[in-house]
Amino acid sequence: MFEPTMPESTMLDPILPEPTVGVESMPSPTLSAIHIADLLGRPRPTPDQIKVIEAPLESMLVIAGAGSGKTETMSARVVWLIANGMVEPNEVLGLTFTRKAAAELGERVRLRLAQLSRAQEQRPQHEGDGSHKGGSPSERAAGQGSAARVLDALDRPTISTYNSYAASLVSDHGLRIGREPGARMLSEATQWALAAEIVERWSADIDSESAVSTIIESVLKLSGSLNEHLLSVPDAKLQLEHLVEPLVEIPVAGRSLKADVGKLGNSLSVRIQLLDLVAEYQHRKRAMESMDFGDQVALAAELALTAPAVGELERERFKVVLLDEYQDTSYAQIKLLTALFGAGHPVTAVGDPNQSIYGWRGASAAGPARFPQQFRNRDGSKATVFQLGMSWRNDTQILAAANYTAHPLYENDPENSLPSLEPRPGAGTGAVSAGYFATIEDEAENAAKFLQEHWQPGVTSAAILCRARSQFPFLEAALRAKGIAVEVVGLGGLLMTPEVVDLVALLEVVHDPSRGDSLMRLLTGPRFYLGPADLNVLGNYARHMARRRPTKTTYDLMGQEVTPAEDPVVEADTSDERSIIDALTHLPPAAWTDHGGRGFTALGHSRLERLARMLTTLRSLTYLPLADLVEQAERVLGLDIEMALIADRSARAGTPRDPANPWGRAHLDAFRKVASEFFDSATTPTLGAFLAWLDDAQKRERGLEKPLGTPDPHAVQLITVHASKGLEWDVVVVPGMVDGVFPSTATGSEKGPMDSGWLTDLGELPFPLRGDARDLPQLDYSAAENDGQVLELMTEFRRTCGAHMVLEERRLAYVAFTRARSRLLISGAWWREAKKPTQPSPFLQELVENRIITDVVVAPAPEPGDENPRIGEDETGVWPPDLSQAVVDPNQSQAVAQAAAHALTRQTIARSAAQVQEVLADLRNPQGNQETDFTESKESKLHEHVDGRIPKEALPSGITSAAGTDLSQLARLLLTERDRTQEVRTEVDFPEHISVSGLVEISRNRETYALDRRRPIPAKPSVASRRGTTFHLWVEQFFGRTVLFDIDDLPGTDDFFIESDEALTAMQTRFERSQWATLVPIELEADIDVVIAGTVIRSRIDGVFPDPDARVGLDGVQPVVVVDWKTGRAPTDPIEKANRELQLAVYRLAWSQWSGTPLDKVSAAFYYVTSDTTVRPQHLATAQEIEDLILGHA
Repeated sequence: MFEPTMPESTMLDPILPEPTVGVESMPSPTLSAIHIADLLGRPRPTPDQIKVIEAPLESMLVIAGAGSGKTETMSARVVWLIANGMVEPNEVLGLTFTRKAAAELGERVRLRLAQLSRAQEQRPQHEGDGSHKGGSPSERAAGQGSAARVLDALDRPTISTYNSYAASLVSDHGLRIGREPGARMLSEATQWALAAEIVERWSADIDSESAVSTIIESVLKLSGSLNEHLLSVPDAKLQLEHLVEPLVEIPVAGRSLKADVGKLGNSLSVRIQLLDLVAEYQHRKRAMESMDFGDQVALAAELALTAPAVGELERERFKVVLLDEYQDTSYAQIKLLTALFGAGHPVTAVGDPNQSIYGWRGASAAGPARFPQQFRNRDGSKATVFQLGMSWRNDTQILAAANYTAHPLYENDPENSLPSLEPRPGAGTGAVSAGYFATIEDEAENAAKFLQEHWQPGVTSAAILCRARSQFPFLEAALRAKGIAVEVVGLGGLLMTPEVVDLVALLEVVHDPSRGDSLMRLLTGPRFYLGPADLNVLGNYARHMARRRPTKTTYDLMGQEVTPAEDPVVEADTSDERSIIDALTHLPPAAWTDHGGRGFTALGHSRLERLARMLTTLRSLTYLPLADLVEQAERVLGLDIEMALIADRSARAGTPRDPANPWGRAHLDAFRKVASEFFDSATTPTLGAFLAWLDDAQKRERGLEKPLGTPDPHAVQLITVHASKGLEWDVVVVPGMVDGVFPSTATGSEKGPMDSGWLTDLGELPFPLRGDARDLPQLDYSAAENDGQVLELMTEFRRTCGAHMVLEERRLAYVAFTRARSRLLISGAWWREAKKPTQPSPFLQELVENRIITDVVVAPAPEPGDENPRIGEDETGVWPPDLSQAVVDPNQSQAVAQAAAHALTRQTIARSAAQVQEVLADLRNPQGNQETDFTESKESKLHEHVDGRIPKEALPSGITSAAGTDLSQLARLLLTERDRTQEVRTEVDFPEHISVSGLVEISRNRETYALDRRRPIPAKPSVASRRGTTFHLWVEQFFGRTVLFDIDDLPGTDDFFIESDEALTAMQTRFERSQWATLVPIELEADIDVVIAGTVIRSRIDGVFPDPDARVGLDGVQPVVVVDWKTGRAPTDPIEKANRELQLAVYRLAWSQWSGTPLDKVSAAFYYVTSDTTVRPQHLATAQEIEDLILGHA
């Protein structure tokens, strides 16, 4: 297989010819694709790949099937062009859709070039071996010069996302169309907040009964669609008016206008009205000197179409252009690219029409078909078309299922689709199974069993690919019930995490007294754990309040009755939603009883009082910036400490870190960042606006993005099919293969698949207005004689749209099936939420009926008239559950172990708190104690026990409370505390969080650290620290990544700006020539927390790389090295050296726990840039040694 990276030791030495500038003077190639692969020790490319790699410097389209090695082929093409002197490295432009894909392609290209360059530098006297096409001394000298330029940070290929490239054009040339550079990019939250403000303040009529949130969403969708199709608001209004005109005076065939025809006319009229809001939205953006992602591409296209000089400059700058995932480009992006590079410029587009799954955002599967005409060669000939049709990923049975599913796509467009993918040489058989079960719960349970049988955690990978996020809960519950760790991947995850759900619930109660649902989430959840009896009494008190004026008889937080002057009883709705929160805010005394004599339990009332105090505190802080308010809410709930404890207890139980939340509070930090961004960018950054936006995000199944980490090899990824594109796993489950779910457009009705297209959605741009209208179903009623004919045309249009949507869903199914390497399960269920059973997906039926899948399990089909067994089904259980038996079993899955640890932590805290309250009550009321006076001999024995001179068993008996509490234990604690306070020494008052540098300071001098904690003095910034910060940022840019630094991580930020720094330049040069510059980092500037001795130690790891000095063992685990860049000199003092190595030790432990990599597979090193020296300490502190240091035992 022609695939990535070989060990560095296998690299041979190339002889690079001198590159020349310009297409016209392109030299003949001297190195073949096979020769370069041999030089790099890589597998030789296939004949189809060689055609692409060695193609002339002209335009070409590459139809690359799923798993056909397109990324590797593209990177090999770039390396071949540069190695043969056809282009300079900085004359290459590569565009793709995601930052991840751009980084992968960029790193592959840079790694190959760096390896070639490094080999040439190591053997400057290397003689030609006859395997290259030439090799004169002048060519070798030229090649060496080219090699030296390869690693120049300013002389490397530009690999970017389409949007980033568009943004750079607008930044560089925006003044040509009256746009100032430096426009602020609006986040999705800010866009929503701005649109919401416009809608809520709009005074003109909108003839729609849709909810405000629907209007807001429609404004944003219409604005985005205008950008995607390069339409102005006036042009769109004019075209919409032309669509409305035939419907206004249409003759009526019957007694009244057909309802659907009337709805269509009204829907179009409302869209015309909404365009006025869109115009205001666009005006406000421009007045704020800001833009969104759609604006970037639209403005860049405007530049390319109206300013020819821009195209000339870009063509001069980039001699060759590569376009990845071309089937997903939108109309605006194609217009931009053709205007810049369509005039005979060498452009290579790579795509697969069968994987075009973003039609809803303007992409078209027909895009690749038009490429050869749109990007002609200089002689006027059409661009050449190549195909990569060998799958390096899928085993044969999986490939058979995928090919069969895609075959109708080929029949629909035979000229531009691959007929089928071919298996790789030596491909395994693989296996595809299918099942159709009674209920979705049964289906989820079967998926869990399938994964138990065929997935080996840590050895193979596995995923469940869902058509919709609504499928997640059933599957996640089934996996956890089987003890299988699960990782929810992609968008929407953040608002589903339990700690964020609690946090949002608290904020909703603080903001809106009507959110009784959120209050119940808090009261019945594990945080307050209120029992049914107390909930019933609180509800009765709420109804009592609702029957009176809210101020009739209420109580303040001290339990004092508050009575107004008037006392009229009024009728009220006893189900008033406000009353339950009002009841909590004005909680009665603990002795209050309802009409039936029922009252609160003591524990329940105290918990309600605690929540009431929380609400009062937070309501008094709503003036704070949102991020600060979220932090206060997090603090009053104790979430920060709780998350750290759970993470620490789970780690102690031997379970690997959850990659989605490895350091305990990642989700909390991410949510706080979201709040901060909303506050900084929204025009009305109120708590209410923020919560409204969160609610909208949740309803549309977008949620918020969770912090991304390395996928957990010990967990099953739960992900949508759309988000899975570009990924692969050994074992894959595709559930929900039900007609109406997958495909989302049902096909089983008598009329066939029906879809309304643009007819009803207020945010949908009618197809005739779109730039890709010719690829979409048509509806032309301009010649209709009456409303009956219009209705017939609309029905046919819905049918055509339905067939079109099924083809779109077929492409999505093809993407889902081709994610699996060796095992695939496709399943569905008869009974879901509806009253009637659902039928199997046509994609599943055709595979089974044509015996592509033979391993099939099907539950008996329901009989006519059968009722859904899931509806009205009673579930029984004990609540609140007994958590006393919760244990952390190292053999449990990560998720189960964490849940158990969570429960155990809560139970332990609750028990301890109850015992303390009990003892305090005894001390206040000593009459009930069996014995409360301590004799001299007993006190002496207690002292002796505290001093360790006698065992606990020798303590005097009978020193207990009436409830049996051991007061000798309390005495021991009190005496120990007294004795310690008498010791003459300075104790370190540890904060809840400590940085690694703080830990190093403790190691240096514990007393000094304690004094600094009491009276902290800011460190003076220095040029050296400023230089170190600048170097770290430069390394990020070198590897093509960026990172957001915390303010505390930027030493010397207040220092003067360094105009020129020769020392910094020298360090950059040394780094470029170092071993580390040729490696591909696994992670850079990683913020990771590790809990040791109950203290959260925060660390920032400069870099993690595959260890170049170690090989992968039989266990298949890649050894890694944690590297810390040092811009100063290496210490010579042994003590200071040990202190500095402590820092590395923490980094090593943190990475091991966070990534799940065994500690013996993680090494650590300092790289001293000024001397180009890598130092690997022989001994690094263990977790126990660091714990001893924290506890003062070291």
